[in-house]
Amino acid sequence: QGKRVTVEMLLNHTSGIKSYTDMEAFHSGMQRKDMKPEEIMAFFQDQPFDFEPGTAWRYNNSGYVLLGILIERVTGWSYAEYVEQEFFMQLGMKHSRYGSDEAIVAGRVSGYIPDGTDFQNAAYLSLSWPYAAGSLFSNVDDLHTWTRAVHAGKLVRAETLERAHISAKLPNGKDTRYGFGWSIGAVQGVP
Repeated sequence: QGKRVTVEMLLNHTSGIKSYTDMEAFHSGMQRKDMKPEEIMAFFQDQPFDFEPGTAWRYNNSGYVLLGILIERVTGWSYAEYVEQEFFMQLGMKHSRYGSDEAIVAGRVSGYIPDGTDFQNAAYLSLSWPYAAGSLFSNVDDLHTWTRAVHAGKLVRAETLERAHISAKLPNGKDTRYGFGWSIGAVQGVP
């Protein structure tokens, strides 16, 4: 649409691109349909921007779809191949994988949502939709391996991780309280 959006804006949710999960059509049955990444991009690409790129913050799954497509174009691999080869296999994360509705996954747990004072099964969502915005399976042990690898500098350089942990600032000086994939704040007084 003639607007300049950077990779940094996609990473810190300041692009202004409409998130497909905020679109009425997505919640009217589209989430059940299997889609290719380019089809998901086509679903939101002509939507008006929520705001001018770089001027505000709004969590955005469409940005992660675009980042996944970018990874595919740069590496020549599918996003699934990339995360499995470059992360899970390299780190020995044996219980992590790219999401699939078809594969039998030992120990897979279904999702639940709150229903008043109880819970119910979460509605079906084709795992093609979360794509690079979250179509991953893992367990606590592998997530511990991941966290240790990130902080040991095995996945990104220390200076890149430091930038990821710094809240993006908007032109008006306001902190977004979000870095590159990390919410920035404190838990029980600890950053």
